[in-house]
Amino acid sequence: MEKAEAEARCRQCKAMTLYVTTDNRARHLYERQGYSVIATESVCGCLGCCIGPPGSVYEMSKPL
Repeated sequence: MEKAEAEARCRQCKAMTLYVTTDNRARHLYERQGYSVIATESVCGCLGCCIGPPGSVYEMSKPL
């Protein structure tokens, strides 16, 4: 993640955003890295086929 954030800074990005399923314990890792939940969104089967069954995801963001 540090390399991705460094690259984003080089490209003058203002923030990094990621999505994590609401039942994924990695959310706490991302919070320790400075990310915070900015939204909760429902996902349908079309996205669910990639990350699991339909459900919800947290949109998390971190200012750079």
